[in-house]
Amino acid sequence: MMKAVTYMLAAICVVVSIMWLTDGPSSSAVETVREGESLTLLYELSDAELASLTGDEVLANKVMEEVVSEAEENAVVETEIDIEPEAAAEESPVETAAEESPAETLVAEGVPSVEAALAQEAALSEVSENEIESEPVCYEVGEVRDPTVAVDLGVELERSGYDVVRSVRFVEELGPYMVHTESQASPAAASALVEALRKDGLESIMMREPPYQNGVSLGVFQSDENSASLVAHAKKLGYDVQRRRLPEEVELIKFFLSNPQAKAIADSFWQKIRSEFPEIQIEEKSC
Repeated sequence: MMKAVTYMLAAICVVVSIMWLTDGPSSSAVETVREGESLTLLYELSDAELASLTGDEVLANKVMEEVVSEAEENAVVETEIDIEPEAAAEESPVETAAEESPAETLVAEGVPSVEAALAQEAALSEVSENEIESEPVCYEVGEVRDPTVAVDLGVELERSGYDVVRSVRFVEELGPYMVHTESQASPAAASALVEALRKDGLESIMMREPPYQNGVSLGVFQSDENSASLVAHAKKLGYDVQRRRLPEEVELIKFFLSNPQAKAIADSFWQKIRSEFPEIQIEEKSC
């Protein structure tokens, strides 16, 4: 700052000296003033003081106009560039708080935004669905009563690519119908009754084991209708007969298809199985 003032005073002295030596102002004097180190000091001089230095009021006004113009430009530049540190420090927190959005505040505090929460939920849902689809699937097929059907079904299931395990379960159910007479008083009485039935065209045999000991059987029938018809016919001939359902042990066969490494069986395969074996049940199971 001191250097600028010194240069300014020197410039003024040079201007004054030149103007007095040349007996008055000239355009070169204006250029000399303009080429000074700083015009700020000239801007601070009054019109009378400037005129006394230059010796010409018109020249002084012209110099003053240029000084004012340049000073205004410098003032604008200085205003844009020179900001007091203290003022900037005071205004900065206010502007930061005003410009900070609610979403940024939530993120800064560790709370996810709505969009982030929805995206996270969708990602978890997708992961959950993928886990369900990737779980190994096993199958349970059956149960089959007919041993012949079970053999044919087992052959078809072996083509699925799964490991097929056959299991058997026995249950006791009501089976066929037996048409018979009550137990007779003795084996001889039972044998005589057999001879009489055969003479009337009714095949029969004597039973020797409890609980039907000394009774006479006229036959065992799977059909309810056939057994009922024989009972009616024997009673017309005068024989006291009845029918009873015999207990029967049934073999139920089931197949388990288990292989976590195998892919799920195609729908076309199951359609073929269901069309060939309509009586069986097919269920998906967790391996």
